[in-house]
Amino acid sequence: MKNKKLLIIGSASVHTENFFQLMKEDFNEVKLITDVNFSLSSLSAQWNTPRKIRSFAKQFNPDIVHIHQVNSVAYYALKAILPLGIPTVLTAWGSDIYLTPHRNFLLKYLVRWNLKHAQTFTADSYDLAQAMQALIPEKKIDILVANFGINLQPIQAEKEKVFYSNRLHKKLYRVDFILRAFAKFKSKPNREEWKLIVGAVGEETDQLKALAAELNILSSTEFVGWLQQEDNARNYAKATYYISIPESDATSISVLEAMASGCIPILSNLPSSVEWVSHGTTGFIVEDIQSDFISEAFEMNLSHASELNKQRIERDGTKEANRKKFISLYEKLLSK
Repeated sequence: MKNKKLLIIGSASVHTENFFQLMKEDFNEVKLITDVNFSLSSLSAQWNTPRKIRSFAKQFNPDIVHIHQVNSVAYYALKAILPLGIPTVLTAWGSDIYLTPHRNFLLKYLVRWNLKHAQTFTADSYDLAQAMQALIPEKKIDILVANFGINLQPIQAEKEKVFYSNRLHKKLYRVDFILRAFAKFKSKPNREEWKLIVGAVGEETDQLKALAAELNILSSTEFVGWLQQEDNARNYAKATYYISIPESDATSISVLEAMASGCIPILSNLPSSVEWVSHGTTGFIVEDIQSDFISEAFEMNLSHASELNKQRIERDGTKEANRKKFISLYEKLLSK
């Protein structure tokens, strides 16, 4: 692809930037559009956003346009690109398929329109791919299952009596239930040395700290905020368990990073979770988030699970493994 040009369109997110970094060495030139107004409620965006994207695309003249998220981003991007006849790839992120089309009729129409008009698609789990297809049963769509991949971290450390969670502090990720489960775990004997490290930030951060105080676990719970990559990797390296129990999610890069570092994942019962974790063997799938699920996961064979997880990530979860999948998709698209 060294003689080709790629245009990536997406929201101003770390995931979009990570994808740009993943693909930039494989093309002669890669450009990224994130700084336009993707709001559906803005009347000016209805006209200006497609116009700006189309103008840039005409000037850049990419061989492929890769759009991220099957929401307003895809709607504006496809409106701009379709008249130019440039091949398009559309990547779903999870909530844009699992949640957005079920909020109201108009958003469902928007998501379906996007799925009908892009040429080919990617999803980071088989369940997400099936959910995409289910939204437009009248049309068979071509979906590659691939994720953005992770770099295997060079940081090694002895495992400590640590649980780690670094999902955003918002309702979707249910960090409050992690705190409640940790309080139940700590109430049992011989668990004084165990601690919970809570990374990330969000709209619920202050409430979560107050809840930890109310549950009397503040002394054994460390809120570390938003961490740089190296500090985040260090927490993965020393944590014995990693906890992520969102109510909806596609394949989480954080979960893959934790597994690669030998953490035992404790995950909510989602299709994307069971695609990566075998309950009781390589991790723990939480059926009831109000239960004492941390204590239940505590009984696993840790060393065996840790080694199996590392092997799985090396095979299916690295940047290199997934980069090859995207390149193969692009080559197939351009050969048509």
